[in-house]
Amino acid sequence: MYYNQIGKRIVFWGAGAMCQHFLELDKENRPDYIVDSKKGNLEEEIDGIKIIAPDKIQNWEDCFIVITTRYVEEIKIELEKRGLKYGYDFIALSDIWERNISMKNLQEILMECCFEKRSLPLEFEKKIKSKKEYEILKTKYSSSIEYEQLLHSIYRKNVGKMGVYMGYCECCQENRAFICTGDYDGGPHHSWQETFYCPVCHCNSRMRYVIDRVKRKYSDKKIYILERVTAAYQALERIGLDMIGSEYLSVDLKSGTLQEGILHEDAMDLSFEDNTFEVIISNAVYEHVADYKKALKEAYRCLEPGGVLMFMIPVFVNKYKNIMRALENRGGGVEYLLEPQYHQNPLSEKGSLVYTDFGWEIVDNLKACGFKEAYAIAYFSALKGYFGGGWRLGDDIPIIFEAIK
Repeated sequence: MYYNQIGKRIVFWGAGAMCQHFLELDKENRPDYIVDSKKGNLEEEIDGIKIIAPDKIQNWEDCFIVITTRYVEEIKIELEKRGLKYGYDFIALSDIWERNISMKNLQEILMECCFEKRSLPLEFEKKIKSKKEYEILKTKYSSSIEYEQLLHSIYRKNVGKMGVYMGYCECCQENRAFICTGDYDGGPHHSWQETFYCPVCHCNSRMRYVIDRVKRKYSDKKIYILERVTAAYQALERIGLDMIGSEYLSVDLKSGTLQEGILHEDAMDLSFEDNTFEVIISNAVYEHVADYKKALKEAYRCLEPGGVLMFMIPVFVNKYKNIMRALENRGGGVEYLLEPQYHQNPLSEKGSLVYTDFGWEIVDNLKACGFKEAYAIAYFSALKGYFGGGWRLGDDIPIIFEAIK
Protein backbone atom coordinates (compact mmCIF):
# COMPACT_ATOMS: atom_id res chain seq x y z
CA MET A 1 0.00 0.00 0.00
CA TYR A 2 1.32 3.42 -0.92
CA TYR A 3 0.55 4.89 2.51
CA ASN A 4 3.48 2.88 3.95
CA GLN A 5 5.86 5.11 2.00
CA ILE A 6 5.20 8.35 3.92
CA GLY A 7 7.30 7.64 7.02
CA LYS A 8 4.52 7.87 9.61
CA ARG A 9 2.97 5.44 12.04
CA ILE A 10 0.06 3.70 10.38
CA VAL A 11 -3.18 3.71 12.39
CA PHE A 12 -6.42 2.00 11.39
CA TRP A 13 -9.57 3.66 12.81
CA GLY A 14 -12.30 1.07 13.22
CA ALA A 15 -11.98 -2.45 14.67
CA GLY A 16 -15.02 -3.95 12.95
CA ALA A 17 -15.55 -6.34 10.07
CA MET A 18 -14.00 -4.09 7.42
CA CYS A 19 -10.76 -3.83 9.39
CA GLN A 20 -10.68 -7.57 10.05
CA HIS A 21 -11.36 -8.44 6.41
CA PHE A 22 -8.56 -6.14 5.23
CA LEU A 23 -6.07 -7.62 7.68
CA GLU A 24 -7.00 -11.07 6.38
CA LEU A 25 -6.50 -9.94 2.79
CA ASP A 26 -3.18 -8.14 3.26
CA LYS A 27 -0.62 -9.86 5.49
CA GLU A 28 2.27 -7.59 4.47
CA ASN A 29 1.01 -4.05 5.22
CA ARG A 30 0.29 -3.92 8.94
CA PRO A 31 -0.83 -0.94 11.04
CA ASP A 32 0.97 0.00 14.24
CA TYR A 33 -2.31 0.43 16.10
CA ILE A 34 -6.04 0.05 15.64
CA VAL A 35 -8.14 2.85 17.12
CA ASP A 36 -11.72 2.30 18.16
CA SER A 37 -14.20 4.26 20.29
CA LYS A 38 -16.21 1.26 21.49
CA LYS A 39 -15.25 0.39 25.07
CA GLY A 40 -15.87 -3.30 24.49
CA ASN A 41 -13.11 -3.43 21.90
CA LEU A 42 -10.42 -1.63 23.89
CA GLU A 43 -7.30 -3.50 25.04
CA GLU A 44 -8.28 -6.37 22.72
CA GLU A 45 -6.23 -7.43 19.71
CA ILE A 46 -6.95 -8.22 16.09
CA ASP A 47 -4.39 -10.47 14.43
CA GLY A 48 -1.83 -9.44 17.09
CA ILE A 49 -2.45 -5.70 16.69
CA LYS A 50 -3.58 -3.83 19.80
CA ILE A 51 -6.85 -1.85 19.86
CA ILE A 52 -6.59 1.46 21.69
CA ALA A 53 -8.83 4.45 22.42
CA PRO A 54 -8.36 7.67 20.37
CA ASP A 55 -7.10 9.57 23.42
CA LYS A 56 -4.16 7.18 23.69
CA ILE A 57 -2.65 8.71 20.52
CA GLN A 58 -0.36 11.46 21.84
CA ASN A 59 0.82 12.97 18.57
CA TRP A 60 -1.65 12.70 15.69
CA GLU A 61 0.70 14.56 13.33
CA ASP A 62 3.07 11.58 13.43
CA CYS A 63 0.30 9.21 12.27
CA PHE A 64 -1.34 8.39 8.99
CA ILE A 65 -4.89 7.21 9.65
CA VAL A 66 -6.77 4.78 7.45
CA ILE A 67 -10.51 4.80 8.20
CA THR A 68 -11.53 1.13 8.25
CA THR A 69 -15.22 1.59 9.04
CA ARG A 70 -18.25 2.74 7.08
CA TYR A 71 -18.68 5.78 9.40
CA VAL A 72 -16.26 7.78 7.26
CA GLU A 73 -17.92 11.18 7.47
CA GLU A 74 -18.22 11.14 11.27
CA ILE A 75 -14.57 10.21 11.75
CA LYS A 76 -13.47 12.66 9.04
CA ILE A 77 -15.09 15.49 11.01
CA GLU A 78 -13.39 14.36 14.22
CA LEU A 79 -9.96 14.17 12.57
CA GLU A 80 -10.35 17.55 10.93
CA LYS A 81 -11.15 19.01 14.36
CA ARG A 82 -7.72 17.73 15.42
CA GLY A 83 -6.16 19.74 12.59
CA LEU A 84 -5.58 16.81 10.23
CA LYS A 85 -6.06 17.07 6.47
CA TYR A 86 -7.88 14.55 4.32
CA GLY A 87 -5.61 12.91 1.76
CA TYR A 88 -2.48 14.03 3.60
CA ASP A 89 -2.96 12.87 7.18
CA PHE A 90 -5.79 10.39 6.70
CA ILE A 91 -7.83 8.57 4.06
CA ALA A 92 -10.69 6.04 3.90
CA LEU A 93 -9.87 2.42 3.10
CA SER A 94 -12.53 2.44 0.38
CA ASP A 95 -10.65 5.29 -1.35
CA ILE A 96 -7.40 3.30 -1.26
CA TRP A 97 -9.16 0.39 -2.94
CA GLU A 98 -10.56 2.64 -5.65
CA ARG A 99 -7.23 4.37 -6.25
CA ASN A 100 -4.98 1.34 -6.09
CA ILE A 101 -7.02 -1.13 -8.12
CA SER A 102 -8.73 -0.09 -11.31
CA MET A 103 -11.08 -3.04 -10.96
CA LYS A 104 -14.07 -0.97 -12.01
CA ASN A 105 -12.39 -0.10 -15.31
CA LEU A 106 -11.25 -3.69 -15.82
CA GLN A 107 -14.79 -4.92 -15.24
CA GLU A 108 -16.17 -2.44 -17.78
CA ILE A 109 -13.65 -3.64 -20.38
CA LEU A 110 -14.48 -7.32 -19.72
CA MET A 111 -18.21 -6.62 -19.87
CA GLU A 112 -17.81 -4.84 -23.18
CA CYS A 113 -15.78 -7.70 -24.67
CA CYS A 114 -17.86 -10.58 -23.31
CA PHE A 115 -21.38 -9.16 -23.48
CA GLU A 116 -21.95 -5.81 -25.14
CA LYS A 117 -20.09 -6.50 -28.41
CA ARG A 118 -22.10 -9.72 -28.75
CA SER A 119 -25.39 -8.13 -27.70
CA LEU A 120 -25.67 -10.60 -24.82
CA PRO A 121 -27.23 -9.89 -21.39
CA LEU A 122 -25.11 -8.93 -18.39
CA GLU A 123 -27.39 -11.01 -16.18
CA PHE A 124 -29.96 -13.76 -16.54
CA GLU A 125 -32.22 -16.07 -14.56
CA LYS A 126 -33.53 -19.20 -16.33
CA LYS A 127 -35.66 -22.15 -15.24
CA ILE A 128 -34.33 -25.58 -16.27
CA LYS A 129 -35.33 -29.14 -15.39
CA SER A 130 -32.55 -31.47 -16.51
CA LYS A 131 -28.87 -31.94 -17.21
CA LYS A 132 -29.60 -31.67 -20.95
CA GLU A 133 -31.30 -28.29 -20.55
CA TYR A 134 -28.40 -27.14 -18.41
CA GLU A 135 -25.88 -28.05 -21.12
CA ILE A 136 -27.93 -26.13 -23.72
CA LEU A 137 -28.04 -23.11 -21.40
CA LYS A 138 -24.26 -23.21 -20.88
CA THR A 139 -23.73 -23.07 -24.61
CA LYS A 140 -26.19 -20.21 -25.05
CA TYR A 141 -24.68 -18.18 -22.19
CA SER A 142 -21.04 -19.18 -22.58
CA SER A 143 -20.12 -15.48 -22.35
CA SER A 144 -20.78 -15.59 -18.59
CA ILE A 145 -18.34 -18.49 -18.19
CA GLU A 146 -15.75 -16.66 -20.27
CA TYR A 147 -16.24 -13.57 -18.11
CA GLU A 148 -15.54 -15.53 -14.91
CA GLN A 149 -12.45 -17.15 -16.42
CA LEU A 150 -11.08 -13.74 -17.39
CA LEU A 151 -11.78 -12.45 -13.89
CA HIS A 152 -9.82 -15.35 -12.50
CA SER A 153 -6.90 -14.44 -14.76
CA ILE A 154 -6.87 -11.07 -12.99
CA TYR A 155 -7.28 -12.32 -9.43
CA ARG A 156 -4.64 -15.02 -9.69
CA LYS A 157 -2.05 -12.30 -10.34
CA ASN A 158 -2.85 -10.68 -6.98
CA VAL A 159 -1.11 -11.60 -3.74
CA GLY A 160 -3.08 -14.47 -2.24
CA LYS A 161 -5.31 -14.52 -5.34
CA MET A 162 -7.47 -11.91 -3.64
CA GLY A 163 -9.17 -8.77 -4.85
CA VAL A 164 -12.40 -6.82 -4.95
CA TYR A 165 -15.32 -6.71 -7.35
CA MET A 166 -17.40 -3.58 -7.80
CA GLY A 167 -21.09 -4.43 -7.83
CA TYR A 168 -24.53 -3.72 -6.42
CA CYS A 169 -25.55 -5.43 -3.17
CA GLU A 170 -29.28 -6.11 -3.04
CA CYS A 171 -29.05 -6.74 0.71
CA CYS A 172 -27.60 -3.28 1.41
CA GLN A 173 -29.15 -1.65 -1.66
CA GLU A 174 -25.81 0.05 -2.22
CA ASN A 175 -22.87 -0.25 -4.58
CA ARG A 176 -20.13 -2.20 -2.82
CA ALA A 177 -16.57 -3.39 -3.28
CA PHE A 178 -17.22 -7.12 -2.84
CA ILE A 179 -14.25 -9.00 -1.43
CA CYS A 180 -13.00 -11.95 -3.46
CA THR A 181 -11.09 -14.31 -1.19
CA GLY A 182 -8.32 -16.39 -2.68
CA ASP A 183 -8.73 -19.89 -1.29
CA TYR A 184 -9.18 -21.50 -4.70
CA ASP A 185 -7.21 -24.58 -3.70
CA GLY A 186 -9.28 -25.47 -0.66
CA GLY A 187 -10.78 -28.56 -2.30
CA PRO A 188 -12.53 -29.90 -5.38
CA HIS A 189 -15.87 -28.37 -4.41
CA HIS A 190 -14.76 -24.78 -4.02
CA SER A 191 -17.07 -22.38 -5.84
CA TRP A 192 -17.14 -18.67 -6.45
CA GLN A 193 -20.61 -18.83 -4.93
CA GLU A 194 -18.81 -18.90 -1.57
CA THR A 195 -16.86 -15.66 -2.06
CA PHE A 196 -17.48 -12.15 -3.47
CA TYR A 197 -18.92 -11.24 -0.09
CA CYS A 198 -20.09 -7.81 0.94
CA PRO A 199 -17.89 -6.17 3.63
CA VAL A 200 -20.97 -4.57 5.22
CA CYS A 201 -23.71 -7.24 5.30
CA HIS A 202 -21.15 -10.12 5.01
CA CYS A 203 -23.28 -12.07 2.51
CA ASN A 204 -21.43 -14.01 -0.19
CA SER A 205 -22.48 -14.46 -3.81
CA ARG A 206 -25.04 -17.24 -3.32
CA MET A 207 -26.54 -15.63 -0.21
CA ARG A 208 -27.03 -12.33 -2.00
CA TYR A 209 -28.75 -14.03 -4.93
CA VAL A 210 -31.14 -15.98 -2.68
CA ILE A 211 -32.01 -12.79 -0.78
CA ASP A 212 -32.48 -10.95 -4.08
CA ARG A 213 -34.93 -13.61 -5.33
CA VAL A 214 -36.83 -13.72 -2.04
CA LYS A 215 -37.28 -9.94 -2.15
CA ARG A 216 -38.61 -10.09 -5.70
CA LYS A 217 -40.80 -13.20 -5.46
CA TYR A 218 -41.70 -14.05 -1.88
CA SER A 219 -41.47 -10.98 0.35
CA ASP A 220 -45.20 -11.13 1.19
CA LYS A 221 -45.17 -14.85 2.12
CA LYS A 222 -44.95 -16.67 5.45
CA ILE A 223 -41.42 -18.08 5.43
CA TYR A 224 -39.42 -20.68 7.32
CA ILE A 225 -35.65 -20.70 6.78
CA LEU A 226 -33.31 -23.42 8.03
CA GLU A 227 -30.77 -21.00 9.52
CA ARG A 228 -30.77 -18.44 12.29
CA VAL A 229 -27.27 -17.14 13.14
CA THR A 230 -26.02 -16.40 9.61
CA ALA A 231 -25.45 -13.18 7.71
CA ALA A 232 -28.15 -14.27 5.25
CA TYR A 233 -30.75 -14.59 8.01
CA GLN A 234 -29.83 -11.18 9.41
CA ALA A 235 -30.13 -9.62 5.94
CA LEU A 236 -33.57 -11.18 5.41
CA GLU A 237 -34.63 -10.10 8.90
CA ARG A 238 -33.82 -6.49 8.06
CA ILE A 239 -36.29 -6.66 5.15
CA GLY A 240 -39.07 -7.23 7.67
CA LEU A 241 -40.35 -10.58 6.43
CA ASP A 242 -42.90 -12.80 8.17
CA MET A 243 -40.16 -15.33 8.92
CA ILE A 244 -39.06 -18.02 11.37
CA GLY A 245 -35.47 -19.26 11.45
CA SER A 246 -33.83 -22.22 13.16
CA GLU A 247 -30.52 -24.05 13.59
CA TYR A 248 -29.62 -27.69 14.21
CA LEU A 249 -28.05 -27.36 17.66
CA SER A 250 -27.66 -30.86 19.07
CA VAL A 251 -28.58 -34.47 18.46
CA ASP A 252 -29.88 -34.55 22.06
CA LEU A 253 -32.49 -31.84 21.53
CA LYS A 254 -36.05 -32.27 20.33
CA SER A 255 -37.24 -30.17 17.38
CA GLY A 256 -39.04 -27.08 18.59
CA THR A 257 -36.72 -26.58 21.58
CA LEU A 258 -35.47 -23.05 22.32
CA GLN A 259 -31.87 -22.86 23.48
CA GLU A 260 -30.48 -19.43 24.38
CA GLY A 261 -33.13 -17.84 22.20
CA ILE A 262 -32.36 -20.00 19.14
CA LEU A 263 -34.95 -22.44 17.81
CA HIS A 264 -33.63 -25.99 17.29
CA GLU A 265 -35.06 -27.95 14.37
CA ASP A 266 -34.03 -31.24 12.78
CA ALA A 267 -34.76 -31.03 9.03
CA MET A 268 -35.81 -34.71 9.10
CA ASP A 269 -38.32 -34.18 11.91
CA LEU A 270 -39.70 -30.63 11.94
CA SER A 271 -41.89 -29.55 14.87
CA PHE A 272 -44.33 -27.52 12.74
CA GLU A 273 -47.87 -28.56 11.86
CA ASP A 274 -48.90 -29.56 8.34
CA ASN A 275 -49.47 -26.74 5.82
CA THR A 276 -47.83 -24.06 8.01
CA PHE A 277 -45.64 -22.09 5.59
CA GLU A 278 -45.90 -20.58 2.13
CA VAL A 279 -42.15 -20.71 1.52
CA ILE A 280 -39.35 -22.82 3.03
CA ILE A 281 -35.75 -21.79 2.34
CA SER A 282 -32.66 -23.92 2.82
CA ASN A 283 -29.12 -22.75 2.10
CA ALA A 284 -26.52 -25.53 1.97
CA VAL A 285 -28.29 -27.77 4.52
CA TYR A 286 -29.58 -30.88 2.76
CA GLU A 287 -26.11 -32.20 1.89
CA HIS A 288 -25.48 -32.39 5.65
CA VAL A 289 -28.68 -34.30 6.48
CA ALA A 290 -28.36 -38.06 7.02
CA ASP A 291 -31.59 -38.81 5.11
CA TYR A 292 -32.22 -36.00 2.62
CA LYS A 293 -35.36 -37.70 1.23
CA LYS A 294 -36.91 -37.63 4.68
CA ALA A 295 -36.00 -33.94 4.98
CA LEU A 296 -37.63 -33.17 1.62
CA LYS A 297 -40.81 -34.97 2.71
CA GLU A 298 -40.86 -32.93 5.92
CA ALA A 299 -40.57 -29.71 3.93
CA TYR A 300 -43.43 -30.90 1.70
CA ARG A 301 -45.57 -31.66 4.75
CA CYS A 302 -45.03 -28.23 6.31
CA LEU A 303 -45.80 -26.28 3.13
CA GLU A 304 -49.24 -25.05 2.21
CA PRO A 305 -50.70 -26.30 -1.11
CA GLY A 306 -48.99 -24.20 -3.77
CA GLY A 307 -46.12 -23.43 -1.38
CA VAL A 308 -42.51 -23.23 -2.53
CA LEU A 309 -39.43 -25.07 -1.31
CA MET A 310 -36.40 -23.01 -2.34
CA PHE A 311 -32.98 -24.48 -1.64
CA MET A 312 -29.34 -24.33 -2.57
CA ILE A 313 -27.08 -27.41 -2.48
CA PRO A 314 -23.69 -28.15 -4.01
CA VAL A 315 -24.45 -30.02 -7.25
CA PHE A 316 -22.28 -32.04 -9.61
CA VAL A 317 -23.90 -30.56 -12.70
CA ASN A 318 -22.28 -33.08 -15.05
CA LYS A 319 -23.84 -36.08 -13.23
CA TYR A 320 -27.34 -37.46 -12.76
CA LYS A 321 -27.04 -39.81 -9.77
CA ASN A 322 -26.76 -38.68 -6.17
CA ILE A 323 -23.86 -40.31 -4.33
CA MET A 324 -24.06 -41.17 -0.63
CA ARG A 325 -20.82 -40.33 1.17
CA ALA A 326 -21.97 -41.48 4.63
CA LEU A 327 -24.86 -43.25 6.33
CA GLU A 328 -26.31 -43.09 9.83
CA ASN A 329 -26.42 -46.59 11.35
CA ARG A 330 -28.99 -47.94 13.77
CA GLY A 331 -26.84 -47.16 16.79
CA GLY A 332 -26.74 -43.48 15.92
CA GLY A 333 -23.18 -43.64 14.62
CA VAL A 334 -21.92 -42.83 11.14
CA GLU A 335 -20.78 -45.30 8.50
CA TYR A 336 -18.41 -43.65 6.02
CA LEU A 337 -18.79 -44.83 2.42
CA LEU A 338 -16.27 -42.30 1.12
CA GLU A 339 -13.58 -40.22 2.77
CA PRO A 340 -15.25 -37.89 5.29
CA GLN A 341 -15.76 -34.37 4.03
CA TYR A 342 -16.80 -31.35 6.10
CA HIS A 343 -18.12 -27.90 5.25
CA GLN A 344 -17.87 -24.81 7.42
CA ASN A 345 -20.49 -24.39 10.13
CA PRO A 346 -20.76 -21.18 12.23
CA LEU A 347 -21.82 -23.28 15.23
CA SER A 348 -19.11 -25.95 14.98
CA GLU A 349 -15.33 -25.69 14.71
CA LYS A 350 -15.20 -29.16 13.15
CA GLY A 351 -17.80 -28.23 10.54
CA SER A 352 -20.71 -30.25 9.18
CA LEU A 353 -20.28 -33.71 7.66
CA VAL A 354 -21.35 -34.09 4.03
CA TYR A 355 -23.67 -37.10 3.65
CA THR A 356 -24.64 -36.65 -0.02
CA ASP A 357 -23.07 -35.43 -3.26
CA PHE A 358 -26.02 -34.34 -5.38
CA GLY A 359 -26.63 -34.66 -9.10
CA TRP A 360 -29.69 -33.96 -11.25
CA GLU A 361 -31.47 -36.90 -9.61
CA ILE A 362 -32.60 -34.40 -6.96
CA VAL A 363 -35.29 -33.13 -9.39
CA ASP A 364 -36.83 -36.61 -9.56
CA ASN A 365 -36.45 -36.97 -5.77
CA LEU A 366 -38.60 -33.88 -5.31
CA LYS A 367 -41.34 -35.20 -7.58
CA ALA A 368 -41.26 -38.55 -5.75
CA CYS A 369 -41.95 -36.65 -2.49
CA GLY A 370 -45.16 -35.29 -3.99
CA PHE A 371 -44.13 -31.91 -5.37
CA LYS A 372 -46.15 -31.22 -8.51
CA GLU A 373 -43.32 -29.20 -10.09
CA ALA A 374 -39.56 -29.22 -9.52
CA TYR A 375 -36.83 -27.34 -11.37
CA ALA A 376 -33.49 -25.57 -11.11
CA ILE A 377 -32.90 -21.87 -11.62
CA ALA A 378 -29.65 -21.00 -13.37
CA TYR A 379 -28.54 -17.45 -12.65
CA PHE A 380 -25.71 -15.00 -13.31
CA SER A 381 -25.12 -11.29 -12.89
CA ALA A 382 -22.00 -9.34 -13.80
CA LEU A 383 -23.65 -6.28 -12.22
CA LYS A 384 -24.31 -7.86 -8.80
CA GLY A 385 -21.45 -10.38 -8.61
CA TYR A 386 -23.56 -13.55 -8.83
CA PHE A 387 -21.05 -16.12 -10.05
CA GLY A 388 -20.67 -19.87 -10.32
CA GLY A 389 -17.83 -22.33 -10.64
CA GLY A 390 -14.80 -20.07 -10.91
CA TRP A 391 -11.57 -21.44 -12.27
CA ARG A 392 -11.50 -24.94 -10.74
CA LEU A 393 -14.71 -26.18 -12.35
CA GLY A 394 -14.23 -23.64 -15.08
CA ASP A 395 -17.54 -24.03 -16.88
CA ASP A 396 -20.29 -23.86 -14.30
CA ILE A 397 -23.29 -21.58 -14.13
CA PRO A 398 -24.69 -21.50 -10.55
CA ILE A 399 -28.09 -22.99 -9.80
CA ILE A 400 -30.60 -23.21 -6.98
CA PHE A 401 -33.66 -25.45 -6.82
CA GLU A 402 -37.35 -24.78 -6.31
CA ALA A 403 -40.27 -27.16 -5.91
CA ILE A 404 -43.99 -26.36 -5.85
CA LYS A 405 -46.38 -28.34 -3.62
